[in-house]
Amino acid sequence: MLKAHHVVDELDGVLLSRLRTSRDRDRNIANSYLGLVGAEDEPVAEVLANATNAWEAVKNPRDYRPSRTGATMVCRLWYTSTTKHPERVVKPARILSRALGVAPADLDDHKESIVAVLGRPTNPVYYSDIRVRWAFDLIVTVGGACQFATAAAHADAYARYPVMLVRSISENLRESLDGFVKILDLGPL
Repeated sequence: MLKAHHVVDELDGVLLSRLRTSRDRDRNIANSYLGLVGAEDEPVAEVLANATNAWEAVKNPRDYRPSRTGATMVCRLWYTSTTKHPERVVKPARILSRALGVAPADLDDHKESIVAVLGRPTNPVYYSDIRVRWAFDLIVTVGGACQFATAAAHADAYARYPVMLVRSISENLRESLDGFVKILDLGPL
């Protein structure tokens, strides 16, 4: 992806910050989400601590490359997006939207990524709440961006695609990731 490593690292940071704030305000909401994205044997209290430790261990955002099984919030979103059918991503999106505390007014200018549009659930019920739709976009776009970066790192294993197509997708993902950071970095919940 075009210079997206620092954006993914920054997104991880703002996700952690929002989830910490959310957990301080309402432990149940944050714990619902953290429990959903934790490993089966990982206590909820440790999910946030492990994510923080993994994120803080990144010394150079340019070298940051998430793993689908990693501990950071981006890694956990990627895992969720790739292991669940789109219909099953709606529940984590609903819980995540509550945990992140994003207001509908903050989402007025948000544009969904092409990945989220192509990966949308067939049941349009999730469209009724803009916050759930936004959180669905966040989960699916993070997964798409991570998959895209991994594919780029192993480009010799795939067919060649037109440069304009790759560039367009890359720019769309980058703009979407930037948009998530801006929305989450608006301030306190």
